[in-house]
Amino acid sequence: ERATDNFFDVGGRRILIMGSDASGIKEVWAHPLRILKNVKVGFRIGNRETVWTDTLQPQITVRPESLTRKFNLDGVTIEETTFASLSSPCGAMHFEVTGSESVEIVLTASIDLRIMWPLSERATGSLSYCWDEWLQGTVVVADAVKAVALLGGSLQPAEYIIGRNVEIKEGVGRFVGVPTDGVQVAVGLRYAVGGGTTHCTIAFAGSSVSEREATAAYRRMCSHPSARLDEQAKYFKSLLASSSQFIASHSQLLAPNSELMTAFSWALVATDRFFVETPGVGASLMAGYSTTQSGWNGGHTISGRPGYAWYFGRDSVWTA
Repeated sequence: ERATDNFFDVGGRRILIMGSDASGIKEVWAHPLRILKNVKVGFRIGNRETVWTDTLQPQITVRPESLTRKFNLDGVTIEETTFASLSSPCGAMHFEVTGSESVEIVLTASIDLRIMWPLSERATGSLSYCWDEWLQGTVVVADAVKAVALLGGSLQPAEYIIGRNVEIKEGVGRFVGVPTDGVQVAVGLRYAVGGGTTHCTIAFAGSSVSEREATAAYRRMCSHPSARLDEQAKYFKSLLASSSQFIASHSQLLAPNSELMTAFSWALVATDRFFVETPGVGASLMAGYSTTQSGWNGGHTISGRPGYAWYFGRDSVWTA
C-alpha cells in the first residue's frame, strides 16, 4: 500500500525504533538512552541531485518484525527494510538496490545519548566521538554515564562527516556541518553502490552497560542482518501460532470474519513490543510509545521520554 505518514514502531527487548511510514525513522532508543534522532535518508541516482525520502510516497509493507519501503526512482528500485534485533540493543536499515545506474545512499542523523526521564538532559554530560575504521562507523561515548552509540554500515562509506553540529547538509560535492553549542553529535554517511542488484546495511547500536556490548551487537548486525531479521520473524510467527492454539482450546471467541482475527493478531504483536528490558532496572511492560517530538504536545524543550515508554505503577501491578 501507499505510505500515509502513519506512525510506526519496531523493536526488540532492548531497542525501540520509531518514525512514520512516509518519512522513515525519527528516533531510536536503546533503553534507557536515545541513540539516534533527526534521521534523514536520501538517494542520488547517477549525477542527479539527492532526493530525500521524506518528499516521496513509497509503497510500504508492514510486518510484525519490520517496515519495508519501496521506492522507484528513474528506473532504479530501492527497497529499505527497517528492523531490530530481538534480544540485543541494535537495529538496521537494509537496502536492496536494483537498476543499471549508480546509486548513492545518503544518511544524516544526530546522536545526543539523552537519558530517559526523569533525568535531566544535562545528566548525560559531555560527549566524545570518533570514526572507527575497523567498525566502519561512528562511535559516540558519554563517559559520565557509561553510555555509547554506534552508527555505520556493512560497506565502507564513500564519504562521512562527524562533529559537534546541529545537522549535516549537502554542500557542493561534500557534506557540511552546521555547528551547535548543544551537547550532540551529527553524522553524515554516503554509500556508493553500483549497477545490477546491490545490498547495503546501515546499522546502529547503543548501550548503557558497556562499549563492548554495543560493539558486539553492532558487529553482529552488520555481519548477518538477515539472521537478525529472521530471528524476529520466527519469534512473531511462533507467538501468533501459540496464541491461536490457546484461543482455540481455552476460549469461546468466534471470529465472524478474518478482519477481527487480523486486528487481534496485530494487537497481540503491538502489546508484545511493550515488553522491554532496561539494564539496571528490570523487565516489564511499557505504557505506550511515541516520539519525543510529539511528547507532551511539544511543551518541553527537550522531551525526556518517547511517549509513555516507562514502567508506571499500574502497569507494574498488571504484569507482576
